[in-house]
This record gives sequence, C-alpha cells and structure tokens, in this order.
Amino acid sequence: ITVVFDDEAATEIKTHSAVLMLASPVFHKMLTQEMREKENRRIVLPGKKPAEFQVLLEFLQPGVGRLRKVSEQNVELLMRWCDEYCIES
Repeated sequence: ITVVFDDEAATEIKTHSAVLMLASPVFHKMLTQEMREKENRRIVLPGKKPAEFQVLLEFLQPGVGRLRKVSEQNVELLMRWCDEYCIES
C-alpha cells in the first residue's frame, strides 16, 4: 500500500497493508470496505507529516517495533496518531 502526504515533496511511503490493518481498525476499514483506499491501494493523509508517520510505522513493524523506545521526543506524536487511528498499545 502507498501512503501519500500533501507536503511540498508529495511524499509517498510504501508499506504492507497488513501492518496497518492489524494495528488500526481505522486503517482496517479503509482497506477492507468499499472505500477509495481499498480500490486505489493508496491512503492519502492530508495535513499529516511524513516523518511522524515514519516514526509510527517503525513502532508498528513486527519484531523490530518491539525494539523501539518511547521517548520524550516521540511520545506526543505517538499518542496523537494512536488516538486518531485507534491504535492500542
């Protein structure tokens, strides 16, 4: 799946849809129900920062995500993303 951002660089991040669907019921719905994201295999995240999504994605990765540490630098963005996309710890 390709995650697309509306930043100046029009950043695109490719990831496995299963990682997003297992972590988030919001992403699961986007990618399994009759929605544009399922058909296009693209999730557009307007107003979101690609660097923040990359941090989140690192935590969601099986295996290596367990090695990541929550810190003062990432705790706020992780809480914000987890709250918005219903990701539980």
